[in-house]
Amino acid sequence: MPGGYWWQCDKDAHHTASFHAATGSGIVAFLHRLAQSDWNGALLANPCRSCGGSMGFTYEFPQVASRTEVRVRRIVGIRTHLPGYLPMMWESMPAGGTEPWFDFKYVLAPGARGNSLGLKTPAVFSRSDLAELFATYRRIAGVSAFP
Repeated sequence: MPGGYWWQCDKDAHHTASFHAATGSGIVAFLHRLAQSDWNGALLANPCRSCGGSMGFTYEFPQVASRTEVRVRRIVGIRTHLPGYLPMMWESMPAGGTEPWFDFKYVLAPGARGNSLGLKTPAVFSRSDLAELFATYRRIAGVSAFP
């Protein structure tokens, strides 16, 4: 399912599902639900209906030219700007990689015009927002030092 965001089985990469099929919603609504759950990582995995494996949130980066498939491991963001603006940091693992990548994205409120534009455009953070983002990452990831 290249060219967007999809769910892919960790046991068999041929087992894929669209975002809506896997979550019952579009990506923007899903990301807002993830934020409201306090970044519950369990939402980033769904059972594979074909083999019982785990379906993970997957996308290609960059979205043009030479692409690398990456699987989202963790998403954290800043909820203080809700409902209109949801800036996030996505921790992803590139296919065959040994070190995670960090991708900064945003979405607007569900239903807002251009609400998914920030999935292809980097988010901009103030210094205080970055401090809050990194503190949230440390709390959710259970690590004492980041970055």
